[in-house]
Amino acid sequence: MSINKNVIIKYALTILTALGLFWIVSDHIFFSNQPMRSFQTHETIIALVLTAILFGLLVFFLIKQYKYKPSVITLGVLSILFIILLIRLCVTHTQEFVTTHNGISYNFISEINAADKFRYISQLFATFAIGYLIIDVLPKMIGKNEFKWVLMVLLAVIYILIIISYFTDFRSYLNLITFKSGDNSIYDNGVKSVFPHKTVFGYIVMIGGFIALYLFATERKWYWLANVGIIFIHLICTLSKLAIIIFFVASVIYLLYMFFRGYKDNVKRNKKILIISLIVIGILLLTGVLLYFLSNKVKDIVNKLLYPSGYNTFTTRTWIWSYTMEILKQTSFSLGAGFKYFGSILKQANLMDPETALVNNTSQTHNAYISMLANGGILLLVAYLLFIVLMIQIIVKLCKRNLNIGLFYGVCLLALLVYGGFEAAPIVLATSVEHALGGGFVIVGLLLHYRNEQLA
Repeated sequence: MSINKNVIIKYALTILTALGLFWIVSDHIFFSNQPMRSFQTHETIIALVLTAILFGLLVFFLIKQYKYKPSVITLGVLSILFIILLIRLCVTHTQEFVTTHNGISYNFISEINAADKFRYISQLFATFAIGYLIIDVLPKMIGKNEFKWVLMVLLAVIYILIIISYFTDFRSYLNLITFKSGDNSIYDNGVKSVFPHKTVFGYIVMIGGFIALYLFATERKWYWLANVGIIFIHLICTLSKLAIIIFFVASVIYLLYMFFRGYKDNVKRNKKILIISLIVIGILLLTGVLLYFLSNKVKDIVNKLLYPSGYNTFTTRTWIWSYTMEILKQTSFSLGAGFKYFGSILKQANLMDPETALVNNTSQTHNAYISMLANGGILLLVAYLLFIVLMIQIIVKLCKRNLNIGLFYGVCLLALLVYGGFEAAPIVLATSVEHALGGGFVIVGLLLHYRNEQLA
């Protein structure tokens, strides 16, 4: 693919705009004598203005050079949601809350001032701008032959992050290989590369696996399938249980479809492959079960993975979801507690009780659907669910034109939707880089393929 000046400008503006938006959403200064501190108001204004200018330049350039036509419906719906949630933030005020855990009530005051409101409003704008980029701009901006190269660049970046982890997480790799617990438990050995938590890196590696699987689905080259295996091994090293399980199940489902779809092409060879695969899987499962029951060390490792803080994952999440409902009862189920502001209330609620503070020191709901409800109320949740229904309809239509790609994106979408049931990872309107990457890969790829099939 020859690269001309317009292509370079197009992607340069896109990358700079996206980085600016993510910078605002993350609300942290990276380049200063006090790294990772929150934005001050004047810094937020500067970042917001510069990013808005970049966004405007990108759209103007696409209209001028690529005849880009913004979707009036998409822009209108997002604008209406933005304005309503903007008003909700403007009327939000300091409030006293009461939460209950194990029959004990806790009172605390959540304060919000003008500077906080401006920061949350800026993050609201950035989140919706990222959503508009993913839903409307990128699917129309990326050419049919460019998509593969864009994904290959993303995959290369993910591999660079993996290589970096060899240095930043060397001791973790060593502990995992030797089954040592490290300083605390085996759970704390999860590889996280440059990120603050292993689940962030695990999600990114999982998306890298789906990218490799997509390239294999479109090209049927053995080396892309090898990449799927290599990435899955590194995904295991993150110890992100949910990402590991979801990626494994989704990949197996899609690869089985591909296998049986071409089964009749060479029945004798494929029958041998099927028998050998079943035998290997059976041996691995039997070995795992035997090791668990016969080895106390293996049993201890598994138990520490399932109960890292003495509680199972589902139990600790139910505490968060319970607090969320209590907060909404005292604010608004219709419009939420305030976009992003809800997170600060939830974190305070978690910190009030010594038990929940020990394992849930977080501002995340660990559920994409509850997160939509908490941040934007029933209004935002219904809009999100309707968008999911729309994506499912597009997948069904795409399957009629291109079953291979349609089914692939169906499996990916289902995987991300299940993941969102236990992590705050929406497929659109994401407030973190990794979740925007995951949702963006599925939505942009799906809409791009659907648009190309319609034009064909």
